[in-house]
Amino acid sequence: MPQKNIIQKKIIGFELSPLHAWYGIIKAKILKSKANIHCQDFLKADIREVDIIYLFLVKPVLIKAWQKIQKEAKKGALVVVLSDEIPGAKYQKVFKSAPDRKDSTKVFIYEV
Repeated sequence: MPQKNIIQKKIIGFELSPLHAWYGIIKAKILKSKANIHCQDFLKADIREVDIIYLFLVKPVLIKAWQKIQKEAKKGALVVVLSDEIPGAKYQKVFKSAPDRKDSTKVFIYEV
């Protein structure tokens, strides 16, 4: 299946904390990113048209988010998870965020 160039992907961020959401919005503007950041609960968000989902959550919430993604996300959407593997799900790729550092965090890539 041919993949779209990542520039054409729809990227939306959801953050519960107004401070962190505001920071994300400002940073996206400074970097001229096309990412849209919303101060909203991911578990209540409409993710049907999202191409890339990035998660950095504690494990119990990560499991709930994965259940939502499997039900609602479109086929082929990529899910990037920082630090924790999703229990029972098979990732496509795993790598270290900073390969040259011993304390580097793992990043897991899944496809819906």
